[in-house]
Amino acid sequence: MLNRRIKGNKGFTLVEAVISVMIMGMSLGACILTFSLAARIVATGENQLGALHASRAELERLRMYKFTNSVLSAGSYNFTNLFGSGTYSVTNMNSNAKTIIVNVPYLNPLRTGYLTNTLTTEIVTTLHE
Repeated sequence: MLNRRIKGNKGFTLVEAVISVMIMGMSLGACILTFSLAARIVATGENQLGALHASRAELERLRMYKFTNSVLSAGSYNFTNLFGSGTYSVTNMNSNAKTIIVNVPYLNPLRTGYLTNTLTTEIVTTLHE
């Protein structure tokens, strides 16, 4: 009697096979979506870090000029350096101080489009004479 029961229940039914394939497909789909999101997060981080390096490099370059240099005259300017490109603007606060704002856009794959890193510093004549 035991042999008859074992012989009669060999293999899976078609319904069981279809359900198992559906479960594996959904699991694989979830894994692919997770890896895709992780790759976009890493790409965003890399782009943002590159923009930050470009901003810092430009700020350091501008800090090296004398306060009266024409590069630090009031206005907006474009720049390109080793790390990227962007804009900076110089505003005269008074006769002894200026504000420099550096903007570098970067691609954000998570939110299709561009975002901008902005760094701001103030320079004073006593530091640059």
